[in-house]
Amino acid sequence: MERNKFVFEYGSRTYVIPGGCRSGLELYISDGLYPGRFLSYILENNLVGACNAADVENMANLPAYANYLYNHMPSNAWGSPKIVRDWIEMRIAEKGDQNGT
Repeated sequence: MERNKFVFEYGSRTYVIPGGCRSGLELYISDGLYPGRFLSYILENNLVGACNAADVENMANLPAYANYLYNHMPSNAWGSPKIVRDWIEMRIAEKGDQNGT
């Protein structure tokens, strides 16, 4: 059985990336869609910004995001604001090339 990449178990705790943020991350990876403020801070490796922008559910599940980035996110898609901007631009350009634009 494949492990769910959006669930992270540590000790006796289970951390989960909520559904809306899951789709935001997947659309960011596949299409370069801007993921919103909270996820942008996560992707930019900005803990203070992420904590400031998080709702209660996301705040309680921050370890799941760290696990997801480290183990499942392409390394060239996260880590700084510039990397996030470059990823978005690259994915949009790739989509344009596929559509003949």
